Amino acid sequence: MRLVIIAGLTSVGLILGCGGVEAEPRQDVAQQALPPCEQSCLNAYKLCLKNNPPEFHYICEESESACYYNCPGGHVAPEKEALAFP
Repeated sequence: MRLVIIAGLTSVGLILGCGGVEAEPRQDVAQQALPPCEQSCLNAYKLCLKNNPPEFHYICEESESACYYNCPGGHVAPEKEALAFP
């Protein structure tokens, strides 16, 4: 009986000691760094939203689109889900 317990604990120890099952790291789109021009557009957009009432947020969105268009390559804005405030 003692041998069975020792064998079971040893096998569990080997599995845990060797790393066992490891979860793969997750990389969300929100965690990826933006190029400097696009980051400045995003910062300006967030600042605009913060400093203006909701009825004027359409101006922030238009300004953001123009800013992204003027970045090198004429990129479009990232998806709005990635820009949500925490």
